[in-house]
Amino acid sequence: MLALPACLTALALAAVAAPAAPPRTFRVDYFHTGTASNEVFSLDRLVLEPLPFPGRPDRPLDELGLGKYLFEVREQQGDRLLYSRGFASIFGEWETTDEARGLARTFSESIRFPAPAVPVKVVLKKRGPDRLFREVWTLRVDPRDPFVDSASPASPGPLLALQRSGTPEQKFDLLLIGDGYTAAERGRFEADARRLMRRSSPPSHGGRGAPTSTSGGSARPATSPASHAPPPASTGAAASAPASTPSARSATCSASRTARCATSPPSPRTTPSASW
Repeated sequence: MLALPACLTALALAAVAAPAAPPRTFRVDYFHTGTASNEVFSLDRLVLEPLPFPGRPDRPLDELGLGKYLFEVREQQGDRLLYSRGFASIFGEWETTDEARGLARTFSESIRFPAPAVPVKVVLKKRGPDRLFREVWTLRVDPRDPFVDSASPASPGPLLALQRSGTPEQKFDLLLIGDGYTAAERGRFEADARRLMRRSSPPSHGGRGAPTSTSGGSARPATSPASHAPPPASTGAAASAPASTPSARSATCSASRTARCATSPPSPRTTPSASW
């Protein structure tokens, strides 16, 4: 029997056990403009976010077929489908209003997906009256493009974990944002966030299953309680939730796919935001 050195055995086991590093998150920010009868899309910017993609790596393709819109990420060479997700957008809701019949508006939207290793094309589709998706916009994306913004935004403050029920890949995350609280009011924000969690937590089921989400919060210091910048209406993989009134001290609640915590948005461009 051949005996292997202990160091080689340990190295082999470590190599087998080490999981592949998850890809970072790639974000496409774009403008969605139109009326009730027409719509156009234009690129705003490409962003490589600093954190790993929080979605399930074993389910890259959309399985539900929900939403008014759908985006696909395909390799430019060979057209292989890498990722897809359906979503509902603010524009898709607004275009059904009376205002949209005679007025054009522009909405800022975003889609997020695992950072590709090769050039891809992002295909945006819209559901028609027959319930089928049809292509409305295609954007070619090269992850090595020098115009991709890969800068890490400054940290808005420490993350306060309120509840953990599993890993981001298996649970959705609920994010509470202390929009409107000043730095001196962090203690008040934490107390308000914990009280909200106690009120919203489901009753115990005698240990017959864990909650489907994790949550937490973070206070992004404001210069004054009334300092609210209106966030863009982002959709798809990201959605914004503005406070109801500029003067309200409110913990804005949004859902994301990373852990139930109160924190700030992933980029200085967006305020309360949520990713799916």
